[in-house]
Amino acid sequence: MAKKDHLKVELLDIDAFVKDNNLKEITNPIFFNQNNTPTPDGLLSNEIFGITKDSRATTFAYINLHGYFLTPLAYKIWQRIDSKITSCVYGTETFKIQDGRLVPDPDGGTGLDFLRENFDKFEFQKNNSRIRNKNIDFLLKYKDRLFIKNFIVIPAFYRDISTTDKYVGVGDINKLYNNILIATRSLIEYEDYGLSIGDSIKGRIQDNLANLYEYFSKDTISGKFGLIRNAASSKTSDYSARLVISSPNLRTETIEEFNVDLDHCALPLASTITNFYPFVVTYIKNFFAVQLQNMSVIPYYQKDKDSNIAKEPIYLTPKDYRIAFSDDVIHSEIDRFIHGFSDRFRPIKVPVMPNKYKINEVEMRFVGFTVPKSDLVAKLERGQNISEGLLPASSRSMTWCDLFYIAAVDVTRDKAVLITRYPIDSCYNQFPSLINVNSTVKTEPMVINGKFYKTYPLIRKEDIGVNTSNLFIDTLQISNVYLGSIGGDYDGDQVTVKGIYSTDANKEVRDFLQSKNRYISFGQKNIMKTTNEGAIALYSLTLDLEKPGTFTEPEFKY
Repeated sequence: MAKKDHLKVELLDIDAFVKDNNLKEITNPIFFNQNNTPTPDGLLSNEIFGITKDSRATTFAYINLHGYFLTPLAYKIWQRIDSKITSCVYGTETFKIQDGRLVPDPDGGTGLDFLRENFDKFEFQKNNSRIRNKNIDFLLKYKDRLFIKNFIVIPAFYRDISTTDKYVGVGDINKLYNNILIATRSLIEYEDYGLSIGDSIKGRIQDNLANLYEYFSKDTISGKFGLIRNAASSKTSDYSARLVISSPNLRTETIEEFNVDLDHCALPLASTITNFYPFVVTYIKNFFAVQLQNMSVIPYYQKDKDSNIAKEPIYLTPKDYRIAFSDDVIHSEIDRFIHGFSDRFRPIKVPVMPNKYKINEVEMRFVGFTVPKSDLVAKLERGQNISEGLLPASSRSMTWCDLFYIAAVDVTRDKAVLITRYPIDSCYNQFPSLINVNSTVKTEPMVINGKFYKTYPLIRKEDIGVNTSNLFIDTLQISNVYLGSIGGDYDGDQVTVKGIYSTDANKEVRDFLQSKNRYISFGQKNIMKTTNEGAIALYSLTLDLEKPGTFTEPEFKY
């Protein structure tokens, strides 16, 4: 069988990376202007790295070194092979190349340019050392990339500054980059004045590049106080939620009424929106496009003040839905719903063009059908079409809660989430789960546009505008059998929930839910257990209600 490389790492072609990504150059070693804003050409520039979290986390830049230098890794490797390289780089000693090696010679050459121009003359001798031979292979393989004119600067997100009332800390990594900028500026100034500076400054720049490499290669990356942990892991992850776990509702007449089982968790509506934010936003934009794109007029029923009876409809012209329900508007309403617990039943209002009635907006109407009988619910769950037996829902305004719930359920029908309990001390601290969306405490079965929603939020006309703080479930409900594996209970323990987006990943989750590995550990033990639940059940079954504190005598029948 042919050997396969599972991880292939190559030396970056920096010039190609700069060109292909159209990177901008950093030239200024000064971090801030006098008004405390980042300099436009500096290491924290808003113009280069952007101002949003996404752009500052994904935008690279570069520093022009104004000369050829060894890549830091190549420099470190060459130093291990031949210690005389350091003296040559700094220009403190001159050399000739004899038999493929550096040999001191008072009439010889020195410096980085000397090494670059004569690299093909070097003959690196291998021996029995596997590491030495591997290092030599590296230098020979990437000889066309060993010398660089530019150096990559990582995104500003990973180099965040710390601020206090009187002090701004730029951090070690920014100081290292700054050292390179200052040294290259000195190099430029000497060249502008036509001065011969030897190789001392170039040597200093080479060492600064090496220092930056050391910063990234040691515990700085993955350690307790490392770059990744401090800059990324300790920050809020996009499209994720941290939730308190709580017991599912067990007060149901049948097992089919459970909103939680081994395969499904009950994810709060607000968290579902957060976890699948891009999908929800797209769904909502498409909803307004379908509803309003071809609508030239909107009927508005003006009621008589005395009789409260609707008169003949007034036809009003809606404003452009793309402006009325722009991305900013949708984002604002989502943010309001997620964080504004007291006002989640907000009507959706469509702005209209100026008119003689001085009406500025019209509320959208909710259109749905309730399912009054349990047998109809069972048929709808099986996917049967029901033509009779449904009742029109009570007349009311459509709220943002309606739209968010419909969007959340529809976009997660084929998706799953990954639930993690930290700290992770075993592979069982994390498990995937399909989704049932939890909304209000009281729900009802509903059919909207031919789609069945088993636990639709219960909203009545009189509920709109009231305080909704106690009407919603905002905790994650999971099956009790997972508590043992994650080391959790219902006393305030929290988990992190992350949505799974790709089709392949969601298929993998569904396959895993059907596999034996989900239930049986590597040690052939049952992963999902009930302990306290069983004890409570036995306690309740055997408790003598007439004599508190005593238990009934068990009876055994053969």
